[in-house]
Amino acid sequence: MDDEADEPVRLARSSAGVRRGERESQWNGWGNVGNRKPPTRSLATTRQYKMFQIDVVTRWGSTLSMIKSFLALACALFDVMETRRELFAAYDKELPTVEDVRLAKAVVKVLEPFEAATTLLGGEGYSTLALVPGVVDHLLYVLKKGHDDNSTAADLRATMLAAFQFKFE
Repeated sequence: MDDEADEPVRLARSSAGVRRGERESQWNGWGNVGNRKPPTRSLATTRQYKMFQIDVVTRWGSTLSMIKSFLALACALFDVMETRRELFAAYDKELPTVEDVRLAKAVVKVLEPFEAATTLLGGEGYSTLALVPGVVDHLLYVLKKGHDDNSTAADLRATMLAAFQFKFE
């Protein structure tokens, strides 16, 4: 085997902690696989790409994740939209604006306490029933005392506060 063809195998072995001359059955996780070699990694599979997350109707937290992923990629999206205008010309009215980014940030600010409450109450290693009254009181406090720079976020907060008061007060 020439050096170029041996390079992916050498890289795979070094990443798995296997030295030249060891049997393939000694590879962690591969057991007795005969003469098959473990898959090698290419640059395309090892790079971490951020992607937009899609909303899942049955999970409210996915909406927050979707908005957060949009905010994380907004700068890159606006850069691409600016440099490749011809690709986006037909969608001009549907593209996000700076005001949309401000609104998304305001909505995240309103929803983050609910994400923290969901994470706390979704725990498995402790009893969560005793935590519910304190969490509900805290959410009511946050909804009452919150300040929003955006009228839509203020409307969202007011609607959520009314629903919480109806249900828990």
